[in-house]
Amino acid sequence: MNPQSKETAVDPMAEQTPELLRQYTYRWFDEVWNERRDGAIDHFVADPVESQGPAPKKYGLMRKTDFRAWHRQLLEAFPDIWFEVHSVVVDGDISAARYSVSGTHLGDLDGLPASQKEVHITGMTMFRWRGGKIQESWNNHDQLGLLQQIGFVD
Repeated sequence: MNPQSKETAVDPMAEQTPELLRQYTYRWFDEVWNERRDGAIDHFVADPVESQGPAPKKYGLMRKTDFRAWHRQLLEAFPDIWFEVHSVVVDGDISAARYSVSGTHLGDLDGLPASQKEVHITGMTMFRWRGGKIQESWNNHDQLGLLQQIGFVD
């Protein structure tokens, strides 16, 4: 857990300073992913939220309930998933995180049966924040590396 992680809700009335957005970004990965706190999604995600990334059918404008279902699916496929955030940069209302992800593929992932293999990939995500909530995100991770490591492609 990042030492900046807190168990308290985000403050929608707080001024969005660079330091606050940096803390929110670390907390997002710690609380939603590493601590698997489903309830933290309500604190961080706007409804609806716009999400862009490498898998079009999983991205676009989505309701919080859709995001929660996708989050649950990923945690079922990789129950030990762990994000290590290496750096966060803030510019205006946008924060960007560079991270490594590890986990063991123990459940179905978009029709791909569990491979029982450990994976290690890198990624970056940018968030647009308003009122302490993610309004929009852009996600980029090593999709090819993931598919190679679980044995789906050579």
